[in-house]
Amino acid sequence: QLVTQQGEKTPVTGATEVAYRGQNGMLGVFLSPRYASDHSLYLTYSEPGEGGSSLAMARAKLVLGKDSAGLEDLEVLWRQMPKGRGGQVGAQIAFTPDGKTIAACASDNRIYLLDAGTGEESGRLTGHHWYPWALAFADDGKLLYSWGWDGAIRRWDVPSRKQLPLPAGTHATEVITASPDGR
Repeated sequence: QLVTQQGEKTPVTGATEVAYRGQNGMLGVFLSPRYASDHSLYLTYSEPGEGGSSLAMARAKLVLGKDSAGLEDLEVLWRQMPKGRGGQVGAQIAFTPDGKTIAACASDNRIYLLDAGTGEESGRLTGHHWYPWALAFADDGKLLYSWGWDGAIRRWDVPSRKQLPLPAGTHATEVITASPDGR
């Protein structure tokens, strides 16, 4: 449901089925970088299926009426495979500044690089020892910072898919952002 600043609630129709149990369910709702013109939302959720559930990412258009809200043209863009038997599945995503690439955290300790339009995988970043959980691209889209439940901040060169040393003075935190100069 949508909640206004005044606390008024409007149910949202058209959502996909989710596997909710423990820490799983509807995990994240993210505005498209072009939301003002395309009204698209990206959803991350635990998708039910044969053999268990897994992380999925879908895109849908949010259509608002006077007293209604609905998701239209919902399309699953990406599924983490194979499906598992529960547990935390990840779910945070970040867009490159140009909006063309999505970095997606997953429970296999990887970060997936996906085409924002098609969901096609273009690469994987591997190095966290426990779920990556927070992501931030630098303004040029070539550097990505991640924080994981392993307590580590990692800095990635996206084009080469390689981990880079952190700038001096970087300390672990649960919130991550990149300054305009990529630090």
